Amino acid sequence: MSKKKKVLIGLGIAAAVLIFLAIAAGVIFAIYSFFVGSTVEFTDPAQYETILSEYTNEKTGVHTGYIVYPESYPKNAREVSLYFKMSETFDEPACEFEFECVYSDKDYAAEVDRLKNITKNGQKLRVDTKNYKYPAYVASDADAYTYEYALLAGKNRIVYVLLATTGNKLHLSPDYMPKNYYKKTDVTNIYDTDEVFGWSIYMTDETVNKKTGRIESREYDYSR
Repeated sequence: MSKKKKVLIGLGIAAAVLIFLAIAAGVIFAIYSFFVGSTVEFTDPAQYETILSEYTNEKTGVHTGYIVYPESYPKNAREVSLYFKMSETFDEPACEFEFECVYSDKDYAAEVDRLKNITKNGQKLRVDTKNYKYPAYVASDADAYTYEYALLAGKNRIVYVLLATTGNKLHLSPDYMPKNYYKKTDVTNIYDTDEVFGWSIYMTDETVNKKTGRIESREYDYSR
């Protein structure tokens, strides 16, 4: 075989390898995009109402109706901070949403009264003084890997939190974390319903295995 033919064969093989690698990279990227998808992140409090209207259960699949959050941005509040991050995954979005502010005496009393009187599916928000550093009004407690609650953090400060994720790299301050977060969400088997199902004000019905007594499925209404 001549030297020229060897060079051409080598170039052909190299080209074929490059084409194969390009196709493989495209397939991997497509699979990654399909299963993982995009991430959105907000830190500007001005995005508050956009989050409540655009990143809903109906539009994204996130397990919340944002029921503990004020329906509109509290314009007279002080020391306002916001953090929102939602990432698409192969199953459902992972979401972390914190909104914190300080109210006037009058507005604080009105907001606490609102939390006290929230009713959905014949249930009120749970008041939890054991699993949090501060008194909490809870809408979801380790249900479908989701926590949703409002913390009365003192001096008219309220912290609204949604953790719809099993991740442990969170933006949320440890002072605002549920004490049972890792016990309930750091799971090894996502199909173990004892670990998946906690309590949620959004639950409307559930199916229980009569033989084992274990929950098999649940239905939810994530409207406000």
